[in-house]
Amino acid sequence: MDHLKPSETNIMLVEDEESLLKLATHILEMQGYHVLGNPHSEAALRKAKNFPGRIHLLLTDVRMDPHMSGCKMAQQMRIARPDLQVLYMSAFPSSEIVKKEVEQGTAELLKKPFTPTVLLEAVKKALEHSVERSR
Repeated sequence: MDHLKPSETNIMLVEDEESLLKLATHILEMQGYHVLGNPHSEAALRKAKNFPGRIHLLLTDVRMDPHMSGCKMAQQMRIARPDLQVLYMSAFPSSEIVKKEVEQGTAELLKKPFTPTVLLEAVKKALEHSVERSR
């Protein structure tokens, strides 16, 4: 099976809690991932639109800023990037949309709070699904 090397992997991270955004970015970058960090959905959508490379994974909070949920943002990003794999983060029970995406294999769910090890395992699993879907 083909595997993505962390140094070849672009992760769009969207988290409105600044401390968690910084911590998750640090953890992922220490493993070699290229992280496109954003505190808000609108900034993430702009960055995704202008980013010239492939975004392998969208790691986003389900409940975010008041403008847009993580689910809605993922739907909008998938218009231009239909192969986008999503890893949702949430401390709350998941919505029906998230449950459906997880069942279809187009998304994973990471429950908050999580440890660095759990974060990295969830990212790895989501990226493996991304590679499988792109075949």
